[in-house]
Amino acid sequence: MPGRGRVPSASVDLKTFTQFYFPDAMDVEMSIIPEDELALLIEESMLLPPILLNEAEEALAANAVMILLPAPRKDFYIMTRKLKRLPTPLRFPIRKVRSRFKPADYLTLFQAKLPDFQTPSIKSENALKEVAWKAMLAKERFVWYMRRRNLSYKDEVTGTAVHVMTNEYEDENKMRIFQKRLKLDPDYNGLKARGSAAANLEMVRLLTIPKFTISEILMRSALKEFGSKKRLDERNAASVRLRFGHRRIGKGLDRAKDLLFKGSAEDKTVQKKKLAETLHVPEVDDIARVLPSGELKEFSKELHKKLVSSQETAQTIATYILNKKEELEK
Repeated sequence: MPGRGRVPSASVDLKTFTQFYFPDAMDVEMSIIPEDELALLIEESMLLPPILLNEAEEALAANAVMILLPAPRKDFYIMTRKLKRLPTPLRFPIRKVRSRFKPADYLTLFQAKLPDFQTPSIKSENALKEVAWKAMLAKERFVWYMRRRNLSYKDEVTGTAVHVMTNEYEDENKMRIFQKRLKLDPDYNGLKARGSAAANLEMVRLLTIPKFTISEILMRSALKEFGSKKRLDERNAASVRLRFGHRRIGKGLDRAKDLLFKGSAEDKTVQKKKLAETLHVPEVDDIARVLPSGELKEFSKELHKKLVSSQETAQTIATYILNKKEELEK
């Protein structure tokens, strides 16, 4: 069969996360992809050789296939944020029963025992259910598959992550200067005093990222979330770093900052403090990044009204933000 093509979406059973199109010996995974990148991947896969289905099981096991579900780019980012909580983000193994048995084998029940029908164990099943796989698959009558290159890109094969060494003294000095200018150095020192050594390392790794040493709202909101943890250990500090550490953080805020924060420098600082107290600045960033210009203007205008209103609390503003995010995810 060709190294790329289409398969019926009905060949994937999302109740048990299994598939019955490819031989069981093959490594089959499923992922989502921005629909505007699908054509490029198809073109690249044309250079790969076909899959020989009449080979021995050991040879079939060397083949890896990815089933792709195209998603609009605005939905893709929302879905990937959910999938990051899985041990293997963006993909999961979908396997069923041994495919090397022929129909004649099942006619000889009196001579041989049927092969065991084993249901694979699903890791983080609740997290998988949070993703609207069924809704996405229902839109497609056929889905694309592509043969993957023999070089494995999986973490467990290629190795482990290594922290890249930088000029940590200079980076931390820039962070300290920026915090002092914002009068946030007492907040950071207080966190450092009550946090564990590992938690302090997590804080420094996040707050020395260049975008944090130039963005007041990112610095304030990150410190506020670190401070919201009753026990500032490595696990809780890492959870904050993961919320703020993705590469697109700040892009949505850059789009909306002129609409969100208005007035004098002091007024803007007060508004940023209030937004940081909601503990949902990453969600605001996500919303502002995916909204069209017209809807972004309306959202920013409404959020600004809440930030300057004395009747709105951080909790009511947080509820508004989460409701807006939930609305976008439907």
